[in-house]
Amino acid sequence: MTIARIVGVVLLLGAAAACGGGEPPGESVAPSMAADGRAALPEDIVALYDEAAAFRTRAPETRTVRLDLKAIIQQSKVTHAVVIPYDDENWYEPQRVAIQGTFISTPIEPNRDVLVALDLGDVARNNYAVLSQLMSARGLIPANLQPRLCSQILCANDTFRASAIPDRIPDIQRGQVNFKRVFPDENIGGIGRKSSLCERCFEPVTNILPCFIWNCGDVKIKWPLKKKIFTRKNIYSLTPAEIDAFRLGVATMKKRAATDPTSWLYQAKMHAVDAGGILANQDQCQHRQFFFFSWHRMFIYYFERIVRKASGSPALTLPYWNYTDVAAQAALPDAFRNPANATTNALYNATRAAVYNGGAQLPAADVSYASGFALTNFTAATAATPSFGGRTVTAPAHFPPGGGSGRIEQSPHNNVHNDISGEMATGESPRDPIFWLHHGNIDRLWKRWIALGGGRANPTSDTAWMNQSFTFFDENGAAVTLTGSQIVNTVSQLGYRYDDDPLIFWPYFWPFVKLGAAVEVPQKVVSSQEMANVAQAVKLTDVRQDVRVALPKPALESLASARAANFANERIILQLQDIQYDRPVGVSYLLFLNLPADAKAPDHTHPNFIGTLGFFGKTEKGQAPGGLGEEYDVTAVLQRLGTTEDLRLSLVPSYPTVPPDRKDLQEHLAKLKPQGNPRFGRMVLVRQRIE
Repeated sequence: MTIARIVGVVLLLGAAAACGGGEPPGESVAPSMAADGRAALPEDIVALYDEAAAFRTRAPETRTVRLDLKAIIQQSKVTHAVVIPYDDENWYEPQRVAIQGTFISTPIEPNRDVLVALDLGDVARNNYAVLSQLMSARGLIPANLQPRLCSQILCANDTFRASAIPDRIPDIQRGQVNFKRVFPDENIGGIGRKSSLCERCFEPVTNILPCFIWNCGDVKIKWPLKKKIFTRKNIYSLTPAEIDAFRLGVATMKKRAATDPTSWLYQAKMHAVDAGGILANQDQCQHRQFFFFSWHRMFIYYFERIVRKASGSPALTLPYWNYTDVAAQAALPDAFRNPANATTNALYNATRAAVYNGGAQLPAADVSYASGFALTNFTAATAATPSFGGRTVTAPAHFPPGGGSGRIEQSPHNNVHNDISGEMATGESPRDPIFWLHHGNIDRLWKRWIALGGGRANPTSDTAWMNQSFTFFDENGAAVTLTGSQIVNTVSQLGYRYDDDPLIFWPYFWPFVKLGAAVEVPQKVVSSQEMANVAQAVKLTDVRQDVRVALPKPALESLASARAANFANERIILQLQDIQYDRPVGVSYLLFLNLPADAKAPDHTHPNFIGTLGFFGKTEKGQAPGGLGEEYDVTAVLQRLGTTEDLRLSLVPSYPTVPPDRKDLQEHLAKLKPQGNPRFGRMVLVRQRIE
């Protein structure tokens, strides 16, 4: 059953079956239209347990219509509804209307219909705001907790403060995201009517919204708002016709001359690392700093326009690959693997690791975004400070040496590139069609992180990020530029959304809605001290390695003092420096501190886990002196270990798990070994004071 989300005064989730089917029953209005007084809702609007309905009121002249809401009011003691007029192109300014008995009367302009949503009060609005935030992080919430959360919020017998959810369901705090810092201190809970989704609100769904709501991030609403916003969908939900259209667009681009900016090869060279040649705007991709997200959003936006025109399908949008939230979807989509012939299937790429082209699922640890979502700061001034989006720079930087990657760039971004391997693990990774779906998902995760609240925000106060322009090519091959300030709202500025976009702007929409997410000021680093800088050459292999972190006496004493103070207002960062490799590695690594020798198949859920190491960027040939670097916050693990002596870094290769009955995948897995001589040459320990 397809479930969708809309927003009126309340956020509405529900099943299409709740709204009836078939065509709207003509031009008449309730109560003379249908037995239940409703018309079928438009395709992109679905209601939750009859809290909303669309009415066919279109008439050639202005008039007042009288609508019977009995079918959607049920037993609710509501006094007002919100009426949102719409026609084929636009949504118009909503009106709050008093309910008289079960009827409302409202003026309607010529040739418009209306969506009517009940105003169920502050608690109902708060319920769905909290659900929206939870949906942003549903991949981080254990499946066994999701029904309990649904029941607590939608069907509780009492009302309570949303900030109390972690106390009512303590298990939610076992993950890396501190949910106590997410929920607003507002009343949620029972509203006097039960939901049909009491235990199912986290099921995989297609969450659809009327597009007018997506301009609500702008404080000044401009009416009317266009309804026709493109929706990017999960590749696993696409119809065969939609997949064929995307395949045709890719095939068309591949046939174009390499000098054509709208060709497949040209687009890859725009992202490339030292591609050679003299193509305009080649070798431009931004990595390992805070332009990573904005540049790639622009890049895939114009690619989407190019492939749409090339496909001949005006409704085509770029799919995304959600390899984290649903385990079965961690496998390469079938259309990208079968037929396994690049001549007949433009989505196939033979250079990928055979085990993944065969259908194996990416390791769950490699595609986790938990560490990124746990952070509330988009950027940081220094490479040694963890951030969601990467370190702050004053100008574009194309794979700069040293550290500074944002946590999402580390995982899942780098890991997916590295694991798929082949062309996907090179600077010209857009040669592999799965690149575009991978970056569609990375772009989607950016929106979901913002929606989680708790102080998470884009760096809009940074003039370099906001004003830096990048050049691309549109679907006609014309050079175009965008700045960070032009891409922060994908709907109002770029005209697209994702099918499961969280509702992050709706509290601004209604002047009588005052709910906002809890806001936490990100921690600020006030001092940073390098405690140890140890030259230690480590070559990574196909088996676990335990490397002693040999710290000098002053570093041990400094760590001991920090531990004695329970790391209050402090953070300990482990840096791996001089990371090098000669060609695509094809295997990512899981990193642990003091991993027990008898640990069986440890992954990202192990308490000693500190992060991943995936190889994506410049190989040794293209690296600046010093190689690449990565940083890991080890404070929580050190705090849990209770000791700062005899520290050991464990590096465990991350392999997929394949079914025993898939002998072909078992054979591919047996041959999967790290390539390219991956290595690092230095470990640095940094002690930071924060406030």
